[in-house]
Amino acid sequence: MSKLKDTIDRPLTGCFLLAAVLQDRLFKLHTEDSYYRPFPAKLQSFRTVEEVFSIPSLDFLFAVSSIATFGNPGQSNYASANSIVDELTEPYPNAFSLIAPAILDTSMIVGGVNLEVASRLSHLESWGMSSQALFNYIEDGLLKLFQAPFWLYVHQLKFGLAAPSREEVSSSILELLLRFLDISRDDFLPEVPFTSYGLDSLSAVRLSVALQPSLSITQLQLLGHMTFVELEARVHRQAEEMTPDHAFMQLQERFSTTLWAIQTTPETPLDSVATTAKYYVEQIKLARPRGPYCIGGFSASGFLTFEVARLLESEGKTIAQLAMLDHFPTLFASPSFQLDDLSLASGQPSMAVVKTVVQSICECYLRDNAAARHDIGRELRRAVEDLPVREYIDDYMAVVKRMTAGVTRFLVDNGGGPTIPRPRPSGASCAA
Repeated sequence: MSKLKDTIDRPLTGCFLLAAVLQDRLFKLHTEDSYYRPFPAKLQSFRTVEEVFSIPSLDFLFAVSSIATFGNPGQSNYASANSIVDELTEPYPNAFSLIAPAILDTSMIVGGVNLEVASRLSHLESWGMSSQALFNYIEDGLLKLFQAPFWLYVHQLKFGLAAPSREEVSSSILELLLRFLDISRDDFLPEVPFTSYGLDSLSAVRLSVALQPSLSITQLQLLGHMTFVELEARVHRQAEEMTPDHAFMQLQERFSTTLWAIQTTPETPLDSVATTAKYYVEQIKLARPRGPYCIGGFSASGFLTFEVARLLESEGKTIAQLAMLDHFPTLFASPSFQLDDLSLASGQPSMAVVKTVVQSICECYLRDNAAARHDIGRELRRAVEDLPVREYIDDYMAVVKRMTAGVTRFLVDNGGGPTIPRPRPSGASCAA
């Protein structure tokens, strides 16, 4: 890079950081080597620019981050690498990261380079955009940067999208099969084995990998007179049988040490994030006085997990690992959790904010396969409107309100709210 710099005979005014390496797989299948493979491309590229060029002297530094930071199966390592680069841009008033979605007219998405990768990312198409739309957002981000510093640019994502229906899942798998078999829909019969359309051992391996987001199936099973009718039935049967803790039960088998769980009890102080985190740290040290500690945050408690880790580190304790389960770290910095002016001014969540939080919880319950979970989701909606519900739901609502109040107070005290993306007329959000 230094040699390249020496060949430039004019001042360098801007830099686009586009480096990326993918090593996608489920977290439980990662080795230490495979997990950290995306990191050098992101971190070393940034550090190299930092060392060779004077970033403050540039007009701008533009880093491409990823929609994976909001959570995407198989990309926990890529999301982590991007999140670090997002943080590295924050100190520079002339730098920002753009959360890039799937670019629909690129070879990675349409499958021109790697059909297996394209199939794994196809579910992101509903959040995607064209190259031209991306260029418009880049221009908007640069214009915004020249007006005032900000560090994170999030375009207007469709956060309210529901999970695909059975029909949509079937249609998506059928399209994938047609592309693999190189056959038109008119010439395809659901009852005819794939091998009759030319599926061989090599293409069966690739198809097995491509189907992983929807179904775990082997090469031999695909070659064993498998038809679309049978494949479709397997996909829907697996979806119905899979319980919410399915992935975590398999992950547990890979733990080599004791697993401790912290549960909210009547003794837990919920007045603020700080007091709750301090109480949890005390309980952790009672059970395990010395580290190092491996700490995991489950669901929305991931926010609290960061504060627990910070407190332990402030006492000189070693945090060997900080992991998020069923959660993405930027949840409270996304448009899904926006603090309105009333909440920012008072430091307490307005009723509108509480309703937003409860609505997001309800959507999770209503997407579950279990009927009992659907009942909880519907009752929570009633509770937020002050309608009669079971005592259990009333207690649930009380905890949600207290925790929302604690998170709101914490966000206001530690940043005043501007770090939360706010809607902009251009259809984008910027974190200042």
